[in-house]
Amino acid sequence: MIIRTADPHELTALASFFEREFHPKNHSFLKKLSYCLARGTCYVTGADEIAGAVIFDNDFFGLERIVAIKADSSEDYRALLTHVRSQSPTEELFLGISSEDNPLSEAAKALGFQFSGEIRINSQPIQVYSLPAAV
Repeated sequence: MIIRTADPHELTALASFFEREFHPKNHSFLKKLSYCLARGTCYVTGADEIAGAVIFDNDFFGLERIVAIKADSSEDYRALLTHVRSQSPTEELFLGISSEDNPLSEAAKALGFQFSGEIRINSQPIQVYSLPAAV
């Protein structure tokens, strides 16, 4: 599987890819997506069409956080998470998962992410997982 850094010209395609998770007129998400594309912290899978994408930033109290991730399969989730882990400048990484997203939580647990607690955003429960720094 090939994972590549997304091109800033793919903004529209990525916004469409994440459309179900984030309303297309969600300006804060589009701003974050644009920023991460410019920084080179947005990765995609798929040759002609995007099959998976992950966006990460260091906006969680200065720590790395996966802002958004979406993939067609558990295999793609695992590959994207592994890639972000290898690209992250710090060992500590955070991820929020909606309760219904079982393939992502399974992939995260398989890679060593640990459940840290639950928060609510707009009344929606979000499970927070962290990948602790190696001791």
